[in-house]
Amino acid sequence: MVAHFVDPDAGQVVRAHPQPDPKLELFCGGSWSPDGDRISCEGFGVDDPSLSGIYTIRTSDGGGLRRITSNPDGFDAPGDFSPDGERLVFTRFVDDEPVGAPDGSMIVFTRSSWTTPVIAARSTS
Repeated sequence: MVAHFVDPDAGQVVRAHPQPDPKLELFCGGSWSPDGDRISCEGFGVDDPSLSGIYTIRTSDGGGLRRITSNPDGFDAPGDFSPDGERLVFTRFVDDEPVGAPDGSMIVFTRSSWTTPVIAARSTS
């Protein structure tokens, strides 16, 4: 999977640069950082589930791959960045079910018919 963007000036779909890591299948477009420099991606290990988690890449060239979370037993779906870009809200799924924590380290909220844990992860520079 390769990310595609729309050139707002030309109105054309353009392909982002090549996949930053051939061991990963990245699905980008979860959210853009507030400064527009990075975009969040769901990542899945092609042959290695330990690589699954959320990553970010630079919007300018598709490089600068950064791992934000690790979830080898499920998947993490990126939500939005905090206004300062230091945190990313995401939903964690294990066995296709959202997970929460009884110690309050994850906030569970209900939206429509979904009960979704919201986890804030610090973005690493």
